[in-house]
Parts: sequence; structure tokens; C-alpha cells
Amino acid sequence: MTGLRHFAAALLCLAAAPVSRGDEFPVLASCSDPSEITAKVSSTDRVDVHFGLAEGDQTCYSITARVHGSQVQGYLLGKGHPAIAEFEKRLADSIPIGPPPPPAPPKPAQSAQVKEPEGPSSFAGLRGTDMNGRTLDLNRVPAPRVILYFWNPRDKRSVASVQMLEY
Repeated sequence: MTGLRHFAAALLCLAAAPVSRGDEFPVLASCSDPSEITAKVSSTDRVDVHFGLAEGDQTCYSITARVHGSQVQGYLLGKGHPAIAEFEKRLADSIPIGPPPPPAPPKPAQSAQVKEPEGPSSFAGLRGTDMNGRTLDLNRVPAPRVILYFWNPRDKRSVASVQMLEY
């Protein structure tokens, strides 16, 4: 019977011990020392988040909470508490979104492209000087067909090319 009494006493002690609920969050005295816990808040406690500091792996949030009727100030690590999730959402929603970029400028109107003539071009009225310095006027040439060959008289290769032409 003594074994049963010991078991009942142990069971009674376990029932009286404070149970750490999964929705409790430790309130820290500072962001730098996570072992210094000043209080614990649950997910249902009123928590006011003032700001967050991004340090290391988790963000540290400055908070004021009301726990069992008394006000507690401290820090919460991470984004687990619903008040911190709401704070992050409000923060993201408050970031101003700039106006959309202006529309692209209209493309310049394409000017009517000059079309190549369908047939041979007329050089009527063309005047120039041949390689011997004589004036040439196509209006005065008595030939039915005139072939024009353009070259640079200052370039020796160009002149040599002209001189090799057979008429």
C-alpha cells in the first residue's frame, strides 16, 4: 500500500507544478542576454510592440505587456507571438508604394521612307569633269545610253581601275 501512496503523492505534486504551455513566450530583460527572463506572456496577453532590432538569427522586439494585471516591459525574440506578427504586418502595410512608372514615350512616327525608283534613274542635267579635266554635261551627250562610273581621281587604284575599262 505504501507504493500506492507514493505514487498518489507524486501524481499530486505533478498536478500542482506549474505547466509550461506551448503558447508562452519569455519576456527578456535585454536583447543581448536571452537567459535573463523577467516574465512570460501568453498568446492571449495584450502585448504592445514598439520596435524591432534585427540581431543574429532572430529579431528582438521591444514590448510592453499586461500580465496578470501588472505592466511588464521587456523584449521578445522571434516572430512567434501574434502581436509581433500583427506588428510586422502593419509595418509592411505602411511602407509607401511609389506611383507607377510613367508610360513609355510614344514611338516617333515613322516618316515615309524614300522608295527606290522602280526603273532606272535619270541623270539629266548632271554636269561634271572627266579625269582629263574636260567638262561633261549629260544633256549634251548624243548617245542613246550613258553608263556612269564614279571613282576618286585622287586615288591611284581608282584611276587605274578606270583606265582598264574598255569602251
